[in-house]
Amino acid sequence: FAILIWSLVYATIFAPLIFRYVLNKFAQGQEAEAEQAQPNGDDVFATMERQISQTSALSQNSTQVRLSLQMSLGNLPDLYGEQKEHDKKAKLAAARSILEDLTNAKVKKTRLRAMVDAKKDSTAAD
Repeated sequence: FAILIWSLVYATIFAPLIFRYVLNKFAQGQEAEAEQAQPNGDDVFATMERQISQTSALSQNSTQVRLSLQMSLGNLPDLYGEQKEHDKKAKLAAARSILEDLTNAKVKKTRLRAMVDAKKDSTAAD
């Protein structure tokens, strides 16, 4: 019986310490990976588009599965979960609009730069 008590005491003391150490090592590894994989400007757009499309597909699939599961089990809907899902969809829509605005701004910037270069060339020719 004493062995059981001492094992519980040791587990209570050492488990949080070991978990903190392992978690810090993992976080440092994740930060190092993130620093190595810094994308340039064009890759940011591609990454955002990929993340939005993946989130959208997962969101649609999870909603369908959840509704079919609720219907089969006869459970009441989870209002808190549905509100979180609605908020996630609203954030996703906002991210899409921001990404679209950024893409439009990039196109506009390119077009204006071409106009300025053409104007410089025409004044240099005169």
